[in-house]
Amino acid sequence: MTSSKCALCDSKLRFMKMKFDGGYVCKKCYAIVSRNFTETIVKKKYDELLSYYEDYKRNRTNLGEFEISKKIADLMLVDYKNKKICLPNNRRMYGSDSHPEIFGFSEIFKFELKENNKIIDINRFKSDKKIKDKNEIVNELEIIVFTDRIENIKKSIKILTSPVRKSSFAYRRSIEFATEIIGELDKALSS
Repeated sequence: MTSSKCALCDSKLRFMKMKFDGGYVCKKCYAIVSRNFTETIVKKKYDELLSYYEDYKRNRTNLGEFEISKKIADLMLVDYKNKKICLPNNRRMYGSDSHPEIFGFSEIFKFELKENNKIIDINRFKSDKKIKDKNEIVNELEIIVFTDRIENIKKSIKILTSPVRKSSFAYRRSIEFATEIIGELDKALSS
């Protein structure tokens, strides 16, 4: 890898070039591999950066083919026409910007609901919406989606990330979002 060309896109390096362990990348590629300037790349190897770059390019291509049929808050988008879901991976829920991820319905093979790090039986959850202990605190509510992708086999959809009482509006709203997402994932699995 020469220092006159970007190691990822082969464009000519100008004044703005960023160093990594093994070479340099242009500013445009740096934005991609540093995940929108939120991570440093100085100690990262070429293979790791190439993996980020290819994943970004693949998802960018997929985004162009994605038609939003349904939106569930800022947690999930659904494309019924192309049979895909998109997880926006927003900063509010994940602490940093990350590229949206798109999965085909056929790539999803199971999912589970977790509350306070405990797996909840989804069938019981669907039928039993009564809250037993309204003063109980819930710190975290998430849905884990399992895909057949080697590099991203398990993906978390964080619905609730800060402590709330089960009697609160925030908790009730989070349950509504979880119910909608579970419904869409059920449709994806059965298609």
